Amino acid sequence: GLGYGVTFYLGRLYSAKDEMSSSAQDDIDDVEDNIRISGTYAGTGFFVDHTIIFIGGFSLQLGGAFEYHYMRADNVFNEDNVTSNTMSTCFNLNAPYRFEAVTVQPYFNACPYVYQTSGNLEDVSNNEVKEAMVSNITSVGVLASFNF
Repeated sequence: GLGYGVTFYLGRLYSAKDEMSSSAQDDIDDVEDNIRISGTYAGTGFFVDHTIIFIGGFSLQLGGAFEYHYMRADNVFNEDNVTSNTMSTCFNLNAPYRFEAVTVQPYFNACPYVYQTSGNLEDVSNNEVKEAMVSNITSVGVLASFNF
């Protein structure tokens, strides 16, 4: 069958440098410097899914989505108040399992094409800002619901 609907995301951004300092003391001294990106994240979109396998309470769904994402960072490479607005096309893979009134749904969402529509992320003066540019968005998780 065919399913469609609206999605909404809300979360916290946090990313740290993956380079290791040369000594334990450097690690302690550079804790604040290691925080590269932090802030808030929100997104919404419209999706369409098609069920390709349906066995008992299990189904497998493939689909696509068109999504808008907003990022407001309070720290991007030691610069603050940075925003980014993006539009993206996405691929969805869901595997819901329904047991009576309970549904558990692992999901995978990948947005390989992301277009930055506005914001000042591109204007950050730090020369490392290209590392923060949004080129794709991927999310993995589990949803649970109860129907009453």
